[in-house]
Amino acid sequence: DDIPAGVTDPFGWQSTDPDPWSTYTFWYAGAQRIGNDSHYLWIHPIPSLNATLTTNSGFFQFQNATLAFAPASVVEKTTLSFIPSPTAVISDVIYTVGTSLDITGRNLFGTLVTQFLKPFTLTFDFSGLDLSDFKPETLSIYSSSDGENWQPEATTINMNTKKATTSINHL
Repeated sequence: DDIPAGVTDPFGWQSTDPDPWSTYTFWYAGAQRIGNDSHYLWIHPIPSLNATLTTNSGFFQFQNATLAFAPASVVEKTTLSFIPSPTAVISDVIYTVGTSLDITGRNLFGTLVTQFLKPFTLTFDFSGLDLSDFKPETLSIYSSSDGENWQPEATTINMNTKKATTSINHL
C-alpha cells in the first residue's frame, strides 16, 4: 500500500527478463501513472557469480558458500548463477543466520535445472557470524524452490571449523 515508493526496488531490476516496473501502471493522486526503468541505486555492485558446471565435475566458491559437484552430476554443461538474497524469515522461530544464497541453474537451452543426477556438497562457513544467541544443535541448512516454503536439509555442523554442510541433489 506504499505506492509508488514501495514498488521501487533500490537494487534495480536484476534479471534477464524485461523490467516489469517500466510498464507498470497505477493510480496515484487521482491520476494514472506509469513506472520508470529500474536503476541500481547503490555505489557498490551486488556480488554475483555465473559459473559453468561441466559433466566432469565442479567446485565453486561464492562468499561464504562452497559447492562441490561429482562427475556426471549433469548430462550437459549447466550455467549456475549465484546471488546473495536478503535474510529469510521462515517462521517466528526459524530465520537465516546471515544472508541467504539464491542459486539458479540453466542448461544450454536456458531451461531451468533444479535436480542433479548425483548429490553435491554444499558448505557454509559461518566463522564470521555471531552465533551467541543460537543453540548449535538448532542450526541447519534449509532449501526452498520458491522462497516461501522451506525444508530443512540433513546438516552436519562443525563448531570447531565453523562450517555447516549438507549433501543434496537439488537447487
